[in-house]
Amino acid sequence: MFSNATPTLRKIIAFNFLSFLLGFGVLQACNPKTVSDRPAYEPEPVQVPTLSESKSMPPNDRYLFMEIWIEFDGTGTLPMKFVDFPGYEYDPVTGALKSYGRGRQISLSSRDWGFIGLGERRTASTGGGTTSQLSTIDQIPFTVSAPTFAGKLGEYAEEINYIPVTLLSVSMDGEVVIDIDGQEVVLPKGEKWEQIQEMAVNTERFNGDLRVTSSIVNYGWNLRNLIDSK
Repeated sequence: MFSNATPTLRKIIAFNFLSFLLGFGVLQACNPKTVSDRPAYEPEPVQVPTLSESKSMPPNDRYLFMEIWIEFDGTGTLPMKFVDFPGYEYDPVTGALKSYGRGRQISLSSRDWGFIGLGERRTASTGGGTTSQLSTIDQIPFTVSAPTFAGKLGEYAEEINYIPVTLLSVSMDGEVVIDIDGQEVVLPKGEKWEQIQEMAVNTERFNGDLRVTSSIVNYGWNLRNLIDSK
């Protein structure tokens, strides 16, 4: 049919078809694009609180337990000191905690987080015995003073520095963040921070090898009903 049309008619049909194409292109450019049923990208996953997030209040059925200890050991002629008594006994397997020897009664209020056990142990040429006490974590952040070896001896004993150790936060799975004299350390449950200092001693009074170990152990959450408050 188109082949039988006159030249004038062909021009009119071609012009109208071209106008239609141009108009359709403008219309498509002006109209918003159709949104498909499926998104063009994967949405970001919703952030769900995890066990690693810090708690803001102590759980009513559990208590946090940590230990900060200093231990002296060595050979030869060293400063000797005998210490006593232990103030508590903690079982890391069961989480049971009780007073020991001349230790005072143990108890926690509903607002308290737990305890930090502070202790000293001496063996071999440095003397003997163990002494310890409990410090109640009544808030977070919570700071205690921890003894560390100053790296030298006085006339009769080791020189000790006391540094601040601050519990900054604790997570629901028992991981703690602590600040040790300006150094931030993360300790998951069951982990230990340790500093070992060894010193060859050769003075007018002493001659031997001294070893001092400072440690911080995080035992995480324990059941509150395992605290022996009798």
